[in-house]
Amino acid sequence: MIDTVFGMNCKLAFTGGGTQYFSPKDMFYYSRVVQEGTSTTIVSGGSQLYVDTLEINNGTFDMNGYNLWVSYNLSVNNSGIFTGSSGKVSVYDNLDINSGTATFNAPTDTLSIGGNFYNGAGGTFNSNGIILFNSGITGRWIYPGSATYGTMIFDGSGGEWTLNGDLYADTVFIKDVNLLCGRDYTHNLGY
Repeated sequence: MIDTVFGMNCKLAFTGGGTQYFSPKDMFYYSRVVQEGTSTTIVSGGSQLYVDTLEINNGTFDMNGYNLWVSYNLSVNNSGIFTGSSGKVSVYDNLDINSGTATFNAPTDTLSIGGNFYNGAGGTFNSNGIILFNSGITGRWIYPGSATYGTMIFDGSGGEWTLNGDLYADTVFIKDVNLLCGRDYTHNLGY
């Protein structure tokens, strides 16, 4: 078990196999956290995890109901699996699912994305909660891949996203932003 009481300005990597438990302290941040190997890392302590960058390259990274705050990028690569559980996940910059074998299990609460969203490689994206795009910056983009999304909310005063791929979603709310549709949006009617 890693039980840290200070901020880390270096790479913290979880490698190997088996199950590992990560107990971050509240109000401390980690510069770069990387899930590697075939292990399962379960967050178990505190109430939230603050990181600049989170990379899941292989294995499983499970937030176990805790909140996650990512200052820059969250990426799921290769056969990596991210599980948001029941907490909130806030990514202030980009969320990238970079492989057709990667899996992103969004939290049942809110997934906030302040930057670009990429799932163009066809990874698995599972979501029963709200996906909130909340940037106030223009020039953002979305590559949704072939996944079907639940509720998407675009709400960032002055923000703008370009849709670069067909979007399949149950519900989309657009407030005070521009959504430029370079592709199709299909609304799933729940009959």
